[in-house]
Amino acid sequence: MQELDAGQVRRILHEALGLWAQHANVNFREVYSSEADIQVLFARKYHGDGYNFDGKGKILAHAFYPGTGIGGDAHFDADESWLLNEPLDAEGTRLFDVAVHEFGHSLGLGHSSQQDAIMFPWHHISYRGKDTIPEDDRLGIQSIYGPRKKIYGVNPERHTPTTTTTTTTTTPSPPPRPTTRPYYPVKNTTGHPWEGLHPHGRPYTRPTTTTTTTTERSYGRDRDEDEDHYPHRHHTSTTRTTVTRHRPHHRPHHPTTATTTTTTTTRRPYHRRPVVALHPNPCNTSFDAITMIRNELFIFKDRWLWRMNENDLHRPNPFEIHRMFFGLPVDFERIDTVYENKHQKIIFFIGKQYYVFNSQYLEPGYPRPLTDLGLPDSIERIDAALVWSHNNRTYLYSGRLYWRFDEDTNRVELDYPRDMSMWKGIGYNIDAAFQYRDGKTYFFKGLGYWRFNDMRMRIAHEYQKSSAARWMKCHHQSQVDANDGSASSEPPIVHQPSIGTSRAASYRTGDSWRWLQLLLLLLPAVTFSFRFNAYA
Repeated sequence: MQELDAGQVRRILHEALGLWAQHANVNFREVYSSEADIQVLFARKYHGDGYNFDGKGKILAHAFYPGTGIGGDAHFDADESWLLNEPLDAEGTRLFDVAVHEFGHSLGLGHSSQQDAIMFPWHHISYRGKDTIPEDDRLGIQSIYGPRKKIYGVNPERHTPTTTTTTTTTTPSPPPRPTTRPYYPVKNTTGHPWEGLHPHGRPYTRPTTTTTTTTERSYGRDRDEDEDHYPHRHHTSTTRTTVTRHRPHHRPHHPTTATTTTTTTTRRPYHRRPVVALHPNPCNTSFDAITMIRNELFIFKDRWLWRMNENDLHRPNPFEIHRMFFGLPVDFERIDTVYENKHQKIIFFIGKQYYVFNSQYLEPGYPRPLTDLGLPDSIERIDAALVWSHNNRTYLYSGRLYWRFDEDTNRVELDYPRDMSMWKGIGYNIDAAFQYRDGKTYFFKGLGYWRFNDMRMRIAHEYQKSSAARWMKCHHQSQVDANDGSASSEPPIVHQPSIGTSRAASYRTGDSWRWLQLLLLLLPAVTFSFRFNAYA
């Protein structure tokens, strides 16, 4: 394993984070704290997160979306031949290019289908030393943290009273010089608890006025209270009380003129996202939807999703759906079904409406009612949707009926619906359906699934198999498996770390491991910090 210069590594990581900071309302700083939101690790093979590296080549790194535990961390394979400041034609892998991609995942970005994008899944283009980034990356990071802003002066207070009485007093004496530094509370403008917070100013306070402000500062990341595989990073909040005071002063009395103005204002309603319960137990849950998107497997349950990439790598805990797909209603409780069509649009069904996404972003003009697709108004929801590789046509399932959908006309075909009994052995009111990368069709209901024989148009095995064992790599067998007399002939899916190909940084010097930890503080312009620790 090569020896890396600590100073150069730190400078390159600062530079990679700085590229994102140039285009979004986010800053980074190095801190000496184990509570850093982003911890960077250089390691080889087994390194404690359950997702071993494979030696030189193939997997270069892996990173996790923002969240608790190892959420936000980025890990790099120490067996790679990392290039720090060598010429572009040198043999090896440029650390900057991999780091800037992986930090994109750490900040909440998924993969892009644009081949020139930083977040394109295959390492190919260097953006080191450039002031601009591809539009797809820029729009993505700004949708989470907002555009980079330069703020001058003081903004008005966030909370405006319905009726305000202002008394203006004219006096020849200048106001006294303030003796305390102004305090700027923070404001979350994005609706996402882990996204950027923006400065919000305080107006000038007269010397005869005492103002007390109590602000609970959020450090920008959801803190799940259930963490099965990793220790808690305890959430801490700070309540600060600031009192504006002025030194005693004396001035001569002068006649004054007072005017009173009454202003009535209407405050825009503030919508707060409802509190979300703890994520579901992956080893004891049904699936609301399961589908392949960009050759990655997505599993949805309530407001959460698990994601597995083309190497069957996945993160141990789910993340909230709204962190990846921007534009879904803030109060939705579950996804009915979702699929990717032949135009690479992602279609979500929620209740009597459907949503069309281009990558992570909702297309203009959506949502629309199911009746726009030619479905009857009596349909309350779509249970499942899949593109069936047997004929490359799209099918929609609801209750006892199913429809074949024409992607070109955007309407269901005229000789439908038909009865679900055509799909022998599946029954009615299924939970989910999809076609996996192995070309097989799967139907889900409750805690189990059936593999479907497309040629014989019937289930391939009489009894359901455990969804948790097959898709979540849970070792225990659920009750649904106990009825199956034969062992599954399907190889289990092996999960390793997912969420992009990069992770937290540490590198080795002699026999000691060094951790480079980054902290993303969601302050005025989300701020990062670094720390170096040496462990034997």
